[in-house]
Parts: sequence; structure tokens; C-alpha cells
Amino acid sequence: MKSFPLDRILAAAVLVSAAAAFTAAQTTTQTRAMHLSHVPYSTVAPLIKAQCAGCHNDKRHPENVDLSSYAALIKSNVAVAGHPEKSRLIAYVDGTKKPRMPMGKMPLTAAQITLLKKWISAGAKP
Repeated sequence: MKSFPLDRILAAAVLVSAAAAFTAAQTTTQTRAMHLSHVPYSTVAPLIKAQCAGCHNDKRHPENVDLSSYAALIKSNVAVAGHPEKSRLIAYVDGTKKPRMPMGKMPLTAAQITLLKKWISAGAKP
């Protein structure tokens, strides 16, 4: 039976704990935002950066979509303020348009998509 060094086991445990804490904090922020009438960009920014901006950024931008900042997102014309049903961002993350985004990652949850829709419905403001 192969033994594993204690330092590797502890490092893995720390990484798992940190990832869980980040996810819990992000989920809590998103849950609070669901009850607001105005959802600021600062609430959706961590989601967009974590799930979208890895590929759609200022260095590489498939389909001319840069989601690395609010200004870039607006310039990319993927969010139609007040109209999530007309927004390419929503169409790709909910799977209406193919390929479903984020490509190569788990699809966004219903709550995450609802949060993006609420932000766009409220005017996609900064």
C-alpha cells in the first residue's frame, strides 16, 4: 500500500477548504442580491470573472466578446439593458444558443442565471 506524505494531504485539505469558503461567500453575496431591486455590477462581476473572463478577456476574445470588465462587457454588446431575453450573454449561458457557455466548465446554476437576468433587467448598470 502506497503512503501519502502528510504535507500533501494537508495542502489538499487547505485547498478544498479555501475553495469551499470562496464558493460559500460568493453564493451568500448572490443570494442577498436576489432580494435587491437594483443589482449592481459588483454583485455579478465575480461570477462573470470566474466563469467567463478566463476565455473572454482583453488578451483573447472569441466572437469579439471581452468580459474582463464592465466597460468591455458593455462594448461587446452582450447585455441588452432591460432585456435579458434579447441578451447574448443569457442566451449562451442558459443554452438557448450553442455552444452553451461556459465552454469546458460546469453550466451556470439556475440561481446564477437568474442573478444575471436580474442585473440585466435592472438596466445592466455599473
